[in-house]
Amino acid sequence: MTLAAVAAPPARAQALARDAAPPARAQAPARGAVPPSPGSALRAVRDSALRSARARAARAESLAYALGRLDAERHILARDTSRAGGITVASAPALTLVTRRALDSVAPSVVHRWGAAPIARALTEATLRVYIITETVVGIERSVVYADVERGGPSERSASLSLGARDSVAVIGAWISRTVAELVGERLGSPAVTWLGKARIADPEPPWTTAFEDLVTAPAAVSRRCAAGELPQCALALGVVAARDPKAELYSEEDRRVVARAWWGGRVRGRTDIDPERNPCRPRPITPACHAYVDSLAPAVWTRPLGAEARLALLATAVTLGGEQAWGRFVADTALPVAARLEAAAGRPLADVMAAWRSRLMEARPEPVRPRTTALFASALSVLAVLAVAIVRRERA
Repeated sequence: MTLAAVAAPPARAQALARDAAPPARAQAPARGAVPPSPGSALRAVRDSALRSARARAARAESLAYALGRLDAERHILARDTSRAGGITVASAPALTLVTRRALDSVAPSVVHRWGAAPIARALTEATLRVYIITETVVGIERSVVYADVERGGPSERSASLSLGARDSVAVIGAWISRTVAELVGERLGSPAVTWLGKARIADPEPPWTTAFEDLVTAPAAVSRRCAAGELPQCALALGVVAARDPKAELYSEEDRRVVARAWWGGRVRGRTDIDPERNPCRPRPITPACHAYVDSLAPAVWTRPLGAEARLALLATAVTLGGEQAWGRFVADTALPVAARLEAAAGRPLADVMAAWRSRLMEARPEPVRPRTTALFASALSVLAVLAVAIVRRERA
């Protein structure tokens, strides 16, 4: 080794050593290995090309859809809008006429139900839009009508509308009514939202029959007293007036057993490690174990003898009694108790609202099923035939 090689920098020394090393031998294929055939290599190349082509097609279709949606939104914002009753709806040019007709048809009823002022507050920063997007699915191009709400950010409440030749006005009108109701319902205030529970303000008509069934089947003494005509008990059952001790005031001992049995059954439903027969409130009369389980349930279990349907029906009653400005009065001061807001909406005392609610609820009672004369005659013949057979067998015996 020369002095120049020793004195060279490390990198230079490595390069000299690499140049001086003998050339590496080519690695022989492993013994027993089968080289790939030309056909399999071609198939691999073909499959890779197909996958790349499909990926490019999917990206192009996704990009075309996004560009079409953006173009539709720019298109809608650049066009004239339809206005009626304080409601503004922007639409694509091809839908302007049908949207205008739909808005004109529903605006009077929507304004009468919710009031002009609540609608104006709900739609202050919201724009209702109806537009068309062209989509390509499996190589087939189709136009889809979309509707949504724009408030300066991403679109909300987006929905696809199925428009036919005869029902386009009705479909768009129903969407406008439902959307306005949902936007107005957002300003109920947390106390009223908690009181209503899962009820949807956008429902066009309260489920009166369901509310009646809830009243007459609820396992609560207060509900039975309300059904019998005691209006103060109706206010307690609906949660409009708070009870000091809901579990003791609203439920009998047997009611508490039934409620606790249902809660225990719901808690263990679907579990295989707990025998349903071990329900502490299953036997009658109530046992000490059931008493202990009743006391362990949360206080919220006992505060809603009547559910969301009955409460929504009460709110609808107050708004109907109060007329056009009733909803505006109901949402004017969201900090007031629900009872005071119902009185303000109806313009009448709470007892009158309760009386009207119960009267309307009784009208929703399902008609009893009456058997036909032919069915009664056939039943009588069946009973006589059974008796005749029994008599004949007895005489033969």
